[in-house]
Amino acid sequence: MTSIIAIRGGSDTGKTTTLWMVYMYLVRCASSVRFFLNYMDRGFVEMAVAPDKILCNDKKQTIDFRAVLTIRHNVYVIVSEGDYKKSIHSGLNWALRFTPTAIICASRAEGASWQKLEEYLNTFPSLLLTAEIDLKKTPGITMEDRERENTKKITDLVFDRTDKNTESKKELDKGNVDFCVYNRSTNTSDIPFKTMPIIP
Repeated sequence: MTSIIAIRGGSDTGKTTTLWMVYMYLVRCASSVRFFLNYMDRGFVEMAVAPDKILCNDKKQTIDFRAVLTIRHNVYVIVSEGDYKKSIHSGLNWALRFTPTAIICASRAEGASWQKLEEYLNTFPSLLLTAEIDLKKTPGITMEDRERENTKKITDLVFDRTDKNTESKKELDKGNVDFCVYNRSTNTSDIPFKTMPIIP
């Protein structure tokens, strides 16, 4: 049984940034990582070295990515693109190839992309929606605070699946997730890629 942890939100609610923060939090205790970046909106390429910063384009928008992380023999796949039906379809098909313990993905709050996710849940009995996290804009709460809070919710769900009391989790909690919010870079020109051609 594969769990799906879905974050839902409209445009510019922080879906991709939240998933970058989840990735940056989890990568520190993963025994293996494969990282794929949406290269100039032309498709995903595997990077030779997983990034240690949130990568943004020249408009300061976070770049979509896919990651496969192994933590204590459990495989977690993060798929950040989810605004469109086509991207949900492509991302989930790709994620299922890794037979993951859980898929952490994004979707619009309603409409075609969320309907596509529901369609997958109905088509594949081995998929189970374990959590839905809504990224609604809340008056008085900054986007950064919301991203921190939702990162914590998602990573807690992941560690509930593995082992809440691992030394890794205790160590990560000491550091908090603040570093994730501000650790950004728009310099993608010197990124070493591992594979070509681009994955559809």
